[in-house]
Amino acid sequence: MKKQLFFFILFLSVAFSVSAQITSLFVADDSDNTDNSLIMYQLIKATMPSMTFFNEVDSTRSPSATEMEPYDLVVWYCGSDDDGLYFWNGNKIANPDLINYLNQKGNLWLMGSGFLNDRYGSAPIGFDPALFVWKYLGIKTWFVETYKDDGGTGVPELDKSEGAPVNMLTLDTVNWKNPPEPYVDGCTLTTDASPLYEFGPSAYLFSGKIAGMYLHGDGFSNITFTFDPATMNTPENKETLLSDITGFYQDLLSDIDEQTVNHQFELTIYPNPAQVSFTVNSNLPGKVEYKLLDLTGTVLLNITSAQLNNSNKEIKIPVSSLSPGMYFLMADNGSVRLSRKVLVSR
Repeated sequence: MKKQLFFFILFLSVAFSVSAQITSLFVADDSDNTDNSLIMYQLIKATMPSMTFFNEVDSTRSPSATEMEPYDLVVWYCGSDDDGLYFWNGNKIANPDLINYLNQKGNLWLMGSGFLNDRYGSAPIGFDPALFVWKYLGIKTWFVETYKDDGGTGVPELDKSEGAPVNMLTLDTVNWKNPPEPYVDGCTLTTDASPLYEFGPSAYLFSGKIAGMYLHGDGFSNITFTFDPATMNTPENKETLLSDITGFYQDLLSDIDEQTVNHQFELTIYPNPAQVSFTVNSNLPGKVEYKLLDLTGTVLLNITSAQLNNSNKEIKIPVSSLSPGMYFLMADNGSVRLSRKVLVSR
C-alpha cells in the first residue's frame, strides 16, 4: 500500500512537475514533558521537512494569528499536559488567534490527552454548536475520560474506525508502551466529522467511543487525537501513524505546480468537496479522456469526452458510491495532461 502510494505520487510529480512541500508550524504546548515535544517534532519533521518549531512553554504564550498565517498547517502538541495550556490561551478560554487562523483557511492537527480536561474539568460534557470543539474539532460530547471514569482500568487499545476516510490510515491498532493507557478522552462526534480511532477491544467498558477524528469545514481540514501518540508502544508504530497523517496533509494541501503546462488550458471542478457528484469544466481541445483515481493509483472511473472544439464543456461525474476521502481527477488529450484533487465528503 505504502509503495503503491509512493509511486503514484511520484508519477504525479513527474507528470505535472514537482509538488511543493507544505509549510507547517509545530506548537510545543506540553510543559509536563518537554522531551516528548522534541521527539514528536523530530518524528513529524522527518516526513514534513518544511516545519518550524514554536516553544510555547518558553515563550509563555500562544503563537499569534500573524505568526501562524504563513503556514499551511499548524501541528499543536499538548501531550499529556492538562493545565494552563496555551491552546486555550493560557487562561481556559477559546484562543482568538487560533480561531482567526482557521477562519483564514488554516488547518489544525491537534494531539493531547488533557486539553479537554484543562478547559472543561471532567466528562461527561455536551457541547453547543457555537463552541470551538464542536465547530472546529467535530466533538459533540466529551463522553468519558479513561481511568478516571472506568474504575481505574484504562483503555487497552484504539482501533481504526470503520468510518475513517478511505486511504488515510494504514495503522489498524494503536497500542501503548505501558498498557492499558490511563488517560484518553472518549467522544461522540457531530454529523460533519469522521471517526478515525475508537476505544477497543469490544470487551472494554467504553468500546466504540472516539479518540481520533477528522473534520473538513469551511476552508479548513482538522485532525484531532484525544490521546498522546508519544505513549505508543514502538517507534515504528509512532512513525507509521504520524507519516499517515503528514502524508494525508501533504496530498491534500500541496498544489501541483503546472508551470511546465501551457496555462491557456484549464481544468476546474465544483463542488469540491463533493457529496453526490461533481462537475468538470475543461477547455482542453480534441478528444479528452478523464480518469478518476484513488490514492493508490487505481482507476475508478474512465470517461471519454466528445470533441471540445476549444470551448468549455461540462461533464458530471457521480461519486455517491465512493467512500469519503481524497481522489485525483486526470484529464488527458494526448498532448496535455492536467490533474486536480477531489475530496468526497458525506
